[in-house]
Amino acid sequence: MIFDVRAYLTNDTSVKDIKDYNKYVSTGILLDEDILYLLIVGEFVNNHQNKLSYLSITERRFELTDFESLIQFLKGFSTSYFITPPIFSKFIHLLWESINDEEDYEEIIKIFNQHSENIKENHLDKKYYFEEENFKKRKWDLTNSSLILTSKNQNHNAILTCRWKTNNICSSCGCLVIHLENIRSAYDNNFYR
Repeated sequence: MIFDVRAYLTNDTSVKDIKDYNKYVSTGILLDEDILYLLIVGEFVNNHQNKLSYLSITERRFELTDFESLIQFLKGFSTSYFITPPIFSKFIHLLWESINDEEDYEEIIKIFNQHSENIKENHLDKKYYFEEENFKKRKWDLTNSSLILTSKNQNHNAILTCRWKTNNICSSCGCLVIHLENIRSAYDNNFYR
């Protein structure tokens, strides 16, 4: 199920699933690696606006407004955030690829450490991966598998992503998917700021 951000922000009760959004989100939101990168590096860039280039990663270019919209949206929830070990690993690889300045890297790691109380890591036994047909048949990679299987096995029913492939896979598995593009479009033109 796709989280209709605009309907949620305007409390549009004509959207059938809107009444269930808070229930899904209350158990925690799983973050993918790109969203984790945007949250942590976005905070650094917000404090050092001469470092906007850090918001460019291999597959996408974030804008500072993406960070601002994401933070504004997340303020509306009282919930925990979760990552999986594969997400943490990919996040660190993104940092290594994108942040060449040692002092900046250290400061970004400090920011992550400050948030680590609010961003918890969920471990999932490897047996769940090996029991999943889509993982065994290479339809799901490790990262997507970790999101879906953690959602299913640990009752975290909302996944925040900016990848359409992840969006489609997770939605088809019954997870509530919050896509960054939907957040971005809901906050366009400063309508909800």
